[in-house]
Amino acid sequence: MPSSSISTDIDPVPPTGRARLSLDLDSKVKSQLEVLRSRSGAASLTEVIRRSLALYDVVTDHQTTGGSIVFKRSDGTEERLVLL
Repeated sequence: MPSSSISTDIDPVPPTGRARLSLDLDSKVKSQLEVLRSRSGAASLTEVIRRSLALYDVVTDHQTTGGSIVFKRSDGTEERLVLL
């Protein structure tokens, strides 16, 4: 997968507690975000990124405390998630 980067240009945090980020994404990554937005019913790409970060936070927290993530397929087979 081609690499993507996050710009170092971050606007100061306004009083609302929000920060504006400028992302430099490969077109394939943007397309993947669009597919995820459509598939999940998310209202925006920002919502897709927010949900993705929340899931990644849960997964990494679980794994760093010794847990593992296992996907169980409809046929009963299981696959363990390994983060690189």
